[in-house]
Parts: sequence; C-alpha cells; structure tokens
Amino acid sequence: NFNQSWLIRLKNADVVCVLSMIALPVVCAQSLVPVWSMVPCLPLFVVSQHYKKEGRVQAYLLWHSLWHVATAAAAGAFVVQHWLA
Repeated sequence: NFNQSWLIRLKNADVVCVLSMIALPVVCAQSLVPVWSMVPCLPLFVVSQHYKKEGRVQAYLLWHSLWHVATAAAAGAFVVQHWLA
C-alpha cells in the first residue's frame, strides 16, 4: 500500500533524526552533557505517546510536534551557549 509505505518511511526518518540529534552532539562533545539539555522536553514526548496509545491522532501529532520543536530549540540553545559562546 502506497500510503503505508510513506508512513513507514516518515517514521523511520523521524527515528533517524532523533537519534542523530542525540548522537552527533555526544560524539562532537564526547560527553552526555548535550543530551541533558533535552531532558526537560521528555514530558512532551510522554504525553504524545499517551495520546498515541489512546488512538487520538490529532492530539498525538500536536504533542509529538511540540516535542520536536522543543528538542530542536534545546539543542540550538546548547550549541549557542556552549559552542558558539
């Protein structure tokens, strides 16, 4: 099914992006410190997974998207504070 294959590709891309967002700063800094800057974002992910399990797609997409925005902002803030300062 065409739609299912795109959903799988998008999910895989999502996982790769998240793993690289975590792995690249750790490899570059050789430290887990960059990862700790994203820990405050975890509640957004937990809430999104709750809605996903309930089958509430719109709520899941909203909270999961907010999680992506928050982790990107946290990663950006870390870079500005620690690598560009």
